[in-house]
Amino acid sequence: MRFNPSVILAMSVTMSARASRAIGGLFAAALIAAGLAGCSSDSASGDPVPLVSSLLGATGTSPAGIALDVTGNVYTANQGSNNVSRITAAGEASILGATGTSPAGIVVDVTGNVYTANQGLNDVSKITGGVSTILGTTGTSPVGIVVDSSGNAYTANKGSNNVSKITSAQVPTILGTTGTSPVGIVVDSSGNVYTANRGSNNVSKIAPAGLSTILGTTGSSPVGIVVDSSGNVYTANKGSNNVSKITPAGLSTILGTTGSNPVGIVVDSSGNVYTANRGSNNVSKITPDS
Repeated sequence: MRFNPSVILAMSVTMSARASRAIGGLFAAALIAAGLAGCSSDSASGDPVPLVSSLLGATGTSPAGIALDVTGNVYTANQGSNNVSRITAAGEASILGATGTSPAGIVVDVTGNVYTANQGLNDVSKITGGVSTILGTTGTSPVGIVVDSSGNAYTANKGSNNVSKITSAQVPTILGTTGTSPVGIVVDSSGNVYTANRGSNNVSKIAPAGLSTILGTTGSSPVGIVVDSSGNVYTANKGSNNVSKITPAGLSTILGTTGSNPVGIVVDSSGNVYTANRGSNNVSKITPDS
């Protein structure tokens, strides 16, 4: 499949330096940017018309990671105040619950449970109905977090170059090793875990049984990562301003260019890829040819 050159979809809100470390929530941030700060169509001319951006609501101190649930509520991991904020679609903001120290990544499961990867004390918090617990310990400096359909949580541990798995029964293990400085993390429908390894410019794949392999190489400093329904993996390469695509067979290509310093990445059901570009404050879209 050939891909068209990338385009700048819309301008976005400036992201703070601290927010750039929120790898686990950047996928949601990119999705929000693509969906809420996108373009509508002028019915007369057919030209794209930028939608209006607005501030949705207040958070705790130094929000880093961001996540979105199925009903449109937004959650932030607040590194400075060690808690999670919840903002409804109507803009009603509240503190959902406390976390461990310096929460970075955040994710919400299908039943509304919120999880944070706490970089300060190397653990994961789970918040259910406003009640906070420490789900389990992780490797060193967990920054990215993802949850599978069975309620198992996985963290990309930037400091120890591995992935932790914490079961829904709160049993923590090291699932497998990664490349250098893993930051982004994603899990597919078969339970395979992938990490974007910023330090070694590649992607690790860890099978459910713990077998670790290098799936393929990327551009420079991959940060965000996503997998599509066919098992293709895409990374947002912050250092080279482009997107890599790696097929299930391990074939790596540069899919297209982006704005400056892409960090978040998502792919839709049609194969369009979007990146949140921290350096140029915009969103890039890379579209497949029909």
